[in-house]
Amino acid sequence: MTDNVNGVRYAIRHLANTGRQHIGFINGYSQAAVSIERLRGFETAMRGCGMPYSRDSILHADFTIEGGAKALAELLERCPETDAVFFASDLMAIGGIQHCKACGIRIPDDLAIIGFDNIELGKFVTPALTTVAQPRYAMGADAADMLVRMLQDDEQPSGILLPPELVVRESA
Repeated sequence: MTDNVNGVRYAIRHLANTGRQHIGFINGYSQAAVSIERLRGFETAMRGCGMPYSRDSILHADFTIEGGAKALAELLERCPETDAVFFASDLMAIGGIQHCKACGIRIPDDLAIIGFDNIELGKFVTPALTTVAQPRYAMGADAADMLVRMLQDDEQPSGILLPPELVVRESA
């Protein structure tokens, strides 16, 4: 699996380094393992950058375009000073971009947006989505190798944590 905690830390550090001071977080389902890890990464990164945040600036959605748009609308209503948002998935971030376009919010001038996953669609939306890339090929190859070892050598499966990469595009 991808190192979710460090992936979020890379994103928050990038936002902080570009001068963002009021960062919100739109996470996925609250009980999902990746959501728990990404929340931990957000909290760790915000503390590490010396940036304050409140529970009001953290919302949960459903990993969909519609969920991202709706959650961003609620976040901006709760915390109008928000100048950047990290989304726990690219689909939700794309929903956030759509919401911004509908409301006349300029990306990244008024609001920077970063997603997580590096889905192909992210580079084709306007503005192109900055995202945390998961090493999908390595994940698949390592999973296949692990399965072969389990079948051939009766080896017990072990977890492998793979490094993410921040892909900077136009949205942040």
